[in-house]
Amino acid sequence: MRNMFIRVLTAVLVLGASSLSPAMTFQDAVSPVELALQAEYLLSANQPESARYVAEEALRKTTSTVGLADVKVADLYHLIARIDLVSRDYDSATKFARMALAMREDILGPEHKALAESLSLLAEIYERLNLDEKAQTLHRTELEIRARACGVPADPSVVAQARF
Repeated sequence: MRNMFIRVLTAVLVLGASSLSPAMTFQDAVSPVELALQAEYLLSANQPESARYVAEEALRKTTSTVGLADVKVADLYHLIARIDLVSRDYDSATKFARMALAMREDILGPEHKALAESLSLLAEIYERLNLDEKAQTLHRTELEIRARACGVPADPSVVAQARF
């Protein structure tokens, strides 16, 4: 019952009450992009369980449309990892963050800012797991990518001394 309520509420929030019909289902009513935005909103409203459900639906719709090897899928993996981090499901967060990181690196290349975002998220998960050395290594790599993306050469001595 609760899931049905969340589905209807989400559809109303995204589409407006006038767009709902008795025959329309939640899955048919909303695009993957709208679902991802709704999941982001629910996460920001501290509703990780609902955000996870909506993000999974966005992932299902996206993979049925574009397949698995697409940056949109990597972005949804990243979102699910963020949701799992908030929910303190560190095993799942780690799994999805690693998948997002690997896909983004394969699809976008090693210098893309989205890769830096994935590194930052995985480092944050490692920090929560008290894996500080791994987290610091990832943060340094993230900093180097961000510096190069801004056209600023990363000074190795500064990066090495950075405290995270």
